This record gives sequence, C-alpha cells and structure tokens, in this order.
Amino acid sequence: MKPNLILVFLFLILNFQTNAQIEKKYYSNTTTLKETGNLKKGLKEGIWETFYENGKLETVGNYTDGEKKGEWKVYFDNGQLAGVGNYTSTNFPTPGTWKFYTKEGIEQTFNCSNPTKEQLAGTCHAIYEKQMALNPNPGVSYGYQESIWEMSCAITGQDIIESAKLKIQLMWNRIRTSFRCYKYPNYISSERNITKFSLDTGFTTFLTEAVKRYDLDMNFIDPTDNKTILDFIQERESYVRNSPPIDNEKADEYNRIYKLLRNNGAKHASEL
Repeated sequence: MKPNLILVFLFLILNFQTNAQIEKKYYSNTTTLKETGNLKKGLKEGIWETFYENGKLETVGNYTDGEKKGEWKVYFDNGQLAGVGNYTSTNFPTPGTWKFYTKEGIEQTFNCSNPTKEQLAGTCHAIYEKQMALNPNPGVSYGYQESIWEMSCAITGQDIIESAKLKIQLMWNRIRTSFRCYKYPNYISSERNITKFSLDTGFTTFLTEAVKRYDLDMNFIDPTDNKTILDFIQERESYVRNSPPIDNEKADEYNRIYKLLRNNGAKHASEL
C-alpha cells in the first residue's frame, strides 16, 4: 500500500474513533440500571436516561457536548410525569418553559415570584445559627433548606428532589448576584454573596450542597467584591494558611471545597 494511502487510512480510523458515540451504562450498588446514554469525546451526547431503584424511568433528555439541551422530563417513582421543560445553552432550565405535576397527574400552579428581603435575610440567619428545620421532610433537615425550598416554590412532601432542584435552579439564576448576607460585622463576608457567607461562618454544608445536590451555577461575579466564590475561597485559604494564628486544618477544608467546586465547573473571575 502506498504511503499516502496508509496515511489516509489511519486518518479515517482516528477520525472515526474521535467522533464515534460509545454507549455507557451505570449501575447502582444493587446492580440495578441507574443511568444510560452515549459518550462522544468523553462527553455525554444525545438521549440519556436515569432510573429509580424500582426500574422506573426517573429523567430523560438530550445532551449536546456534555450539556443539557432541549426538552427534558422528570418522573415520579410510580411512572407519573413530575415535570417537563427546556434547557438553554447555559446548561440550566429555561425560565417560563417548565410545568410541574403532582403524583396524581394534576398540574401545579407554578408562578414563583422573587424572594422577599425578609426571606433572604432569614436564610442567612439560618446559616449563621446553623438552625434545624421546623418541619423536617425528606431532603429538608436544616432551616436554610426549608427557606430555599419555600423561596423556590418547591413543595416539601410533594415534589421529588429532581423537581425541587429545577425550581431551586430557576430561583437561583434570577437572584444569585443579589443574594447577600448583611449586618454580620464580625465576618469578612458580611454584605457579600451567601455562598461566601456560608464558607466564612464555617457552615459549609450550604455551599457544598448547592454544588453537589442542586447543581447551582457558581460562575458569576459578586458585585460587592468583583470576585467569584472560587476567587474568595482561594484568597481565604491563602490567608488562614499564611497569617498568624495559622490554621492549617481550616485551610485544608477550604482547599477541599475549592477542589469540589473546581471539579464541578466553577471558574475564577478572570476565566469568565
């Protein structure tokens, strides 16, 4: 075979391997199918489905280059539709396109207004005091969780976590830059974003849950200091590690959270 034909042949093979979609299936600890779909260049592509432990469909929708795009549906564990709507190019739910349903198939009235100043302040206070929920429910143990669900019009005891997550994302994207915690003069994060307040007060459960459980967007600049949460964590880690009294344990915790956010797509202000 001539050298130029060999090169063409190798190019075609490499091009096929690069662009081919590979079907992937993931299982839970009980060997029950948990998630299935295709990967392209290591990213989710096309239709993906997730499943409950009982085998019922949990979510279904389309990925493009690893991001959710187009119509998505979420289901109750009895097979009833829980929510349907669209995702934009930002990988977050598109406002005004989502409909939510009860487990009996009745459409919810979903017209959620922005939280009041009192609700925002109450959430900050719940973090500061590390309050427990007044009315605990599955997924709601702390006071700040109760506040977040209420402000998002998520219904405890009725909405599944996927529906609640969508509602919380929609709320968060509307008010994230103005969600600040005021009148805490003993903290450097006073008047800054609630994510920074969570870190500064040592109650990092809010911040880690925002990323791991609710997939909230951390890539925005806080107008108070012109920094993202990732910038703030990096600065605080450097400070407590190098300024007396040195606290390496706290610095290590900051570093752990920094890596968590980074691994979930968080960026510095210079990268936006």
